[in-house]
Amino acid sequence: MEEEITIAEESINKLPYTGNIVLTFVRITPTIKLINKKIPLQYLSKQYKLLYSDLEDVGVDLKLFPMNVKISNYYKFICKLFPDFDVSDFQPDKVGKPDFFLINNKTEFYLEVKNGNDGVRSTQMSWIANNPHKEVWFLFIGGIKIDDEYTYERP
Repeated sequence: MEEEITIAEESINKLPYTGNIVLTFVRITPTIKLINKKIPLQYLSKQYKLLYSDLEDVGVDLKLFPMNVKISNYYKFICKLFPDFDVSDFQPDKVGKPDFFLINNKTEFYLEVKNGNDGVRSTQMSWIANNPHKEVWFLFIGGIKIDDEYTYERP
């Protein structure tokens, strides 16, 4: 029996396959699922090499050296990745809720962003355990590739 694909998973699958920011999506509930993506910086800003400040509009800092590339505004970044969804930012709450709630006229799901050495906290696992019927995804942000010669992997 084939597993049903949720609308959230469909939206993640529509993201570009080749690119420069490594993203790993893991659905925790209702069943575990893994999706790996590489998002080109061009998807976020077509003129990223000419207009570094333009990337700030999507929450990405681009400096002269590759080691200085980072996502500075996760809310703007998630809004750009999921333009068909209304995004609510729960980051200030920090009571175990996932970072973001995404909703449109077809579905809703939760997204928890993890970067670097950030791990899953016990309050987050409690929230997930107490909300087993909600669709929850974790987004692990890996390396950011600036060009073909250099890749920066976050520690």
